[in-house]
Amino acid sequence: LFEWMPVLLIFLVGALTMRVWSEERRSGTIEFLLTIPAKTHELVLGKFLACLALVAIALALTLVLPLAVSWMDGGLLSSRLDWGPVFGGYLGALLLASAYIAIGLFVSSRTGNQIVSLIVTIVLGYLLYLAGSDTISPLLGNRMGEVFRLIGTGSRFESIGRGVIDLRDLYYYLSIVAVFLVLNVM
Repeated sequence: LFEWMPVLLIFLVGALTMRVWSEERRSGTIEFLLTIPAKTHELVLGKFLACLALVAIALALTLVLPLAVSWMDGGLLSSRLDWGPVFGGYLGALLLASAYIAIGLFVSSRTGNQIVSLIVTIVLGYLLYLAGSDTISPLLGNRMGEVFRLIGTGSRFESIGRGVIDLRDLYYYLSIVAVFLVLNVM
């Protein structure tokens, strides 16, 4: 499940965020939305949290898989299933989805077309994922490959998915979220 999670989240988040701002602009409701007595950062944060809640619900529906594996393996408490990588995988998926949502909100705010927003969000998410994957980084040499692994979301997700929660990875994802939400407000 977690091996394909970064790629699946790119498409899920792209589809969720493609209408967030572009539909407001296309239908003309952006003027109404911006004139209500709420600050712009509150609107952006509200849309971000709404998308994150939808992704969290989608991830919660997949909890059946590790619970079923644990149950078939001899019961929930006497399980041989290592719950560290499972917890790390879900935490990494939420952090990765947060980064992709922030990127998708920014892209949606920059275009009035939903399809363009979807395509650009998917391309940006895939480029960020691909930069840190084992497909690209070995082709660039040791030094440049390591830089790309540090930039890419794929390598960060892999380390959290193994159950290793590093503060640098958390800082990386929260930085992406903060930068793109600030750009969205601007």
